[in-house]
Amino acid sequence: ALQPLLQHKPELAQELAELMHSRLSGKPFTSGVTLRLHQSISCGHFWFAHVGGAQLNRHNGPRREFLVIGKGLLEAADALDEATIGSLVISASSWKYVSEEFSSEHTKLGNFRITGTIPPDAEMACPTPAREVPPMYNAWPMLKLYCHEGARDLQDIAPFAADVRKMTVMFIRLALDLEEPDLGTVEQTNAAVLAIQAAIYPRKGTLRQFLQDDKGLLAIAVMGMPPFSPHDNDPLRAVLAAREMQESLEMLGINVSIGITSGTAYSGFVGSSGRREMCAMGSIVNMAARLMCKAGVGGILVDRDTHDAASLMIMFDVVPPVTVKGRDAPLEVFKPTGKRETTMLLQLVRDIVMQALNVAHIPEELEAYFSEVVSIGECSPSFIRGICANLVDNGHVEVIPDGSVQATRDLRDLENGLTRLQALGRGDFDNKLMIHVQMLAKVVCFLSHNSLFSVDLAKHVYSGSFPNFAQDFDGGIAKLIELGVIQQTSAEVVYEI
Repeated sequence: ALQPLLQHKPELAQELAELMHSRLSGKPFTSGVTLRLHQSISCGHFWFAHVGGAQLNRHNGPRREFLVIGKGLLEAADALDEATIGSLVISASSWKYVSEEFSSEHTKLGNFRITGTIPPDAEMACPTPAREVPPMYNAWPMLKLYCHEGARDLQDIAPFAADVRKMTVMFIRLALDLEEPDLGTVEQTNAAVLAIQAAIYPRKGTLRQFLQDDKGLLAIAVMGMPPFSPHDNDPLRAVLAAREMQESLEMLGINVSIGITSGTAYSGFVGSSGRREMCAMGSIVNMAARLMCKAGVGGILVDRDTHDAASLMIMFDVVPPVTVKGRDAPLEVFKPTGKRETTMLLQLVRDIVMQALNVAHIPEELEAYFSEVVSIGECSPSFIRGICANLVDNGHVEVIPDGSVQATRDLRDLENGLTRLQALGRGDFDNKLMIHVQMLAKVVCFLSHNSLFSVDLAKHVYSGSFPNFAQDFDGGIAKLIELGVIQQTSAEVVYEI
């Protein structure tokens, strides 16, 4: 909305920043937090690029990124590094637009720190009349291409969408020269985004953000972010995705640096009903950025938690601990070197199964079953242990007194070792499922006792928690029955998971 105005009078950017600073800086909030700002301003010629377009799945459709690149962003980043809390720095190239309006002092890098201020409510002249934006008919099909997939599905239940959960965060830096971008730069960037999406989306990952920073282009990807539930093997998925995109980007002539961390972080909406976005916030996000910087050109570094969860299938080299901002002690880091050889992998899986079931050996049928599960290509130690628990709890295997184990039911009743409810909750069904079905599955799971739940109680809780989806309850129950997740018992109002 401000673009036409600032094109004719760029010095207004300075006045807007001053106004924002005076209104917000030092403002106390009820939580006891005081907000302070440090700001920078630059201007110049920019490329506005629409990049990406890979399809996440049939339900969400393609996803694009709107990218702004140009030298002005680099200058603004450099100026921001010189801006202390409560100050405003103008880049050297932009100072000429405001030099007659404000006083300043030189910085070490040749920028200008504003020393004069204007009254908060000073009237700002507007030489160009505001343009009316024509109403857009049926704009959603186009606009949703740029929306985070969690925001598409969860916007109607934003208050319920926030939680602290296990996630794996990836920071990816593409070494591209953006000093003087041209059409070739945009085309190369588009190919890079498609390569990243192709590695992330099939593994139920989210491309959280894509933007220009001071050393190239930065992508932030997250495994375990809504609308997907966290997976035990999210760290492994992230490492496999990192290696895949590393190979793809090298073929495009683009060097990449990647940092990966795993742990708990906040995930949910930030902003108001007028404008909001999905975010991930926590120490693991900051640490992933630090590891990316330490990885060097063409490198991948992961933290201890990611290494432990992925080491069943991935081999790592131990590298010297690194000192990073925000941590007093050096951080243990590891470098992935390749996938583990199949024979060794199956031996490790066999050892985990025998330990989980507390037996000395396992029958060939069970060993073949786990070989099939491993052949999918993505499993972790906790995932294998969870399958063992499912096999025992659901009566598929039985440990007999002599310390051995035998299969008592068809092992393939489970979806790759998971119950259908678990697979649905994780987002592993490739059906075109709406989010209300996934939310309903979580409600009935929460309300169930000894695998039974009251459909009337489920309807009451579901409708009260998600009023926008209340009309979808009956259809959701029918869909869960169709998928084999639940079934009706002899009592009309009682269902079994």
